[in-house]
Amino acid sequence: MATLDYGLDDVEDLRIAVDELCAVILAHTEPTAMIVVAFEVAGGGVNVRAVAPARAGLAEAAGVEVDELSRLILLAAADEHEVSRLDGQVVGRLSKHPAVADG
Repeated sequence: MATLDYGLDDVEDLRIAVDELCAVILAHTEPTAMIVVAFEVAGGGVNVRAVAPARAGLAEAAGVEVDELSRLILLAAADEHEVSRLDGQVVGRLSKHPAVADG
């Protein structure tokens, strides 16, 4: 992350955001589901995509509910985020760029 000019706070924000994104996804999967998480360095930041199979019986049109606390954590820790259902899977995405230092 040093090549991205991430400070300790940026790294911690990214860790918190990925953790919360995975928690939101797990709330919509079977207890034994495996989440696949991919990280991509692009555009001076990190893009994260996490995917897991949706819980059986969860209607495609039901969408993915993100509780208020999780939404606030993701808003604070990531620059952008979204969680959706697609083809029987729960898909989460987020991006995080390093903070710009005042100066």
